[in-house]
Amino acid sequence: MTRSVDVMTEGMTTPNLDRFHFAQVIQMIFRRLWEIVGKKLLRVPIGLWLYLAIVLYLYRRLSREFLGIGTSNVRLRKSIFNLSREEEQLSARLVDSQRINVSFDDIGGNADAKRMLTETVVWPLRHPDLFPPGTLRSPPTGVLLHGPPGTGKTLLAKALAKELDGYFLDVSAEALFSRFVGDSEKLAAALFSLAAKLGTCVIFIDEIDSILGNRTVHDSASYGHVKSIFLSKWDGLAAQGTTCRTVVVGATNRPLILDEAALRRMPLRLEIGLPDDLARRTILELLLNKEPSFRCLTAEAQKHLIESVAHQTNFYSGADLRELCKLACMSTMRSIMTRRTSAPQSQADMLTLSVFQDAVTRVVPTTTFKRPH
Repeated sequence: MTRSVDVMTEGMTTPNLDRFHFAQVIQMIFRRLWEIVGKKLLRVPIGLWLYLAIVLYLYRRLSREFLGIGTSNVRLRKSIFNLSREEEQLSARLVDSQRINVSFDDIGGNADAKRMLTETVVWPLRHPDLFPPGTLRSPPTGVLLHGPPGTGKTLLAKALAKELDGYFLDVSAEALFSRFVGDSEKLAAALFSLAAKLGTCVIFIDEIDSILGNRTVHDSASYGHVKSIFLSKWDGLAAQGTTCRTVVVGATNRPLILDEAALRRMPLRLEIGLPDDLARRTILELLLNKEPSFRCLTAEAQKHLIESVAHQTNFYSGADLRELCKLACMSTMRSIMTRRTSAPQSQADMLTLSVFQDAVTRVVPTTTFKRPH
């Protein structure tokens, strides 16, 4: 053995010879450990190994569930993110922009709001070299969309995430507040840490006044702590510089009761009002172009129908117009369901002005709760 080792080491330099002897020592140590421990482990019953595996699995699950210890790996797109328990809980509300089927072109009206969002949010995040942070051209970290219900505030936020090719994180009061002491504060902090890990992310808070309303003496201590942590973490977005690609979008129909500290963090405030006559025409055209009972009409009949319905639907929001079109389209299905056949469209199956006039008497605008004259 000594002769063979001498032959193998003959001609080696001193560093190579040291590494060779070190490898020989490590090999002898592992061989000795196998003789002492390895053979004994092989004689352990398989049931004991299964028992230890189950105990270890339950320990990890229970420690994550009740103690918040440990992290988990979550795969989003082609990346794997290491998330804490609170971040994993919030990730259930996460929507990939690739699954969002609405863009700015699919939203009728609100031309000024779409232009402002494109210029102040989309351009800076797409071209950070032209809009450096810390300058007057830097993008805002908060946007407030306020206006009557049903005017498309949520659709604008989703379309913004689609334009940015990021993630859409839908957050409400029930997602941040917990009955367990300390969990609400952890969720508020995890909201922004999760967004930072995702990269480009739009945090949408519907009814933001329920979370960041005016502070009163009747607020509980936990509620005050959540608001303080939320606002401080929100301020931390601006300190991230070029790495910050998170935008908080709040929606409300009661902007006057928002906390002043929250308003300061949303410098871009856009009023999403009721659609005018031109916007109603655009919305009706987007809604009806997908219906066979509307496409079978001539181009002149389609234009006349849209103009007439838009003129009769003053004070209607986008959501009201959608319900109006649904009711009108369901009326045309009565004759088809009566015949129970897939015969070609007849004159009774087409959308006509009389069908919409009947639907107008049934669908009341939710904003004013008054029937239009």
